[in-house]
Amino acid sequence: MKIFKGRDPKRYTLPNEQQLRCPVCQGETFHRAFKKLNTSGAELVGLAWANKDATCMICAGCRHILWFDF
Repeated sequence: MKIFKGRDPKRYTLPNEQQLRCPVCQGETFHRAFKKLNTSGAELVGLAWANKDATCMICAGCRHILWFDF
């Protein structure tokens, strides 16, 4: 079963020029997704759209999720 239809995993380089590597399985290929960092205050007053986004890197080997603020 393919979770990320039509998108093959890729290798990514971090801003410090290091190759991204999974801390669990040492995999080097990842799927990228963007998720909202919801806060209860913004949800309460209807401003959830204003919350920050996070970049999620999902390891293609073990599906471990790494969260980044970039």
